[in-house]
Amino acid sequence: MRFPLYIASRYFFTRSKQSVINIINYIALSVVLIGTATLLIVLSAFTGLKDFGLSFSNVFDPDFRVEAVQGKVFEIDSVTLASVKQLDGILAVSGIIEDKVFLNYRDKNHVVYLKGVDSTYQKVIESNRFLSSGAWFSMELDEVVIGGGVAQVLSLGVYDYNDFLVLTVPKRSGSATQFKEPFINKTALVSGIYSVSEELDKKFMFSNLSFARDLFQRKGNVYSSLELKVTPNLNRKQLEEQLRAILKTPIRMRSRMELNAAL
Repeated sequence: MRFPLYIASRYFFTRSKQSVINIINYIALSVVLIGTATLLIVLSAFTGLKDFGLSFSNVFDPDFRVEAVQGKVFEIDSVTLASVKQLDGILAVSGIIEDKVFLNYRDKNHVVYLKGVDSTYQKVIESNRFLSSGAWFSMELDEVVIGGGVAQVLSLGVYDYNDFLVLTVPKRSGSATQFKEPFINKTALVSGIYSVSEELDKKFMFSNLSFARDLFQRKGNVYSSLELKVTPNLNRKQLEEQLRAILKTPIRMRSRMELNAAL
């Protein structure tokens, strides 16, 4: 091994009488070095951007999200939900109701996704890590947590009792006529403001599950998704098969990376 290196070094450092060949060799070496360095810089930059972007999702997104393959929602009774919570490797399960809402506050409007979450959600996602002001909503009161982007658009702060935030959605049942109001309106108090990223801060808001169900006119055993917190090194394939067997409905399970495929 040392002898070939010795011969190569002798030929590389020994000055040749043919100076043109030496010049070509140095040019070729310079091109290779510059190209390699450029590639390393570009790949490092992309890796850093990916890690930076995923750092936000680590705070905001669950380890896994379980959704129905068809339709916006699926039904899960209390016994089935308890069976899911008892599966090996699952640390916490939170039922979610999610849909679009139209917001109005002092003649300013905005459209977001409202996520109605249960009391277990804070075991799946540590909300205190992204709350910038105020507090997490109460499970008994009509309170919501909004993003900093929504607060900026609507010029809205926390615990403003002078004017409440108005949430509007279309009615799900019955036909709208000139004698019947086609929308449902609910008012809520903003208890907290979170800050994660510019895109997410303008896109999502949170409430308790009961408030969201009343607003979206959903039954008590209906969920948009289940969000899971699991143990490290979990066997995903095995868990997915167990969930399909318990839920008895076509589902898809997406990891945090898959929820942020663009990153």
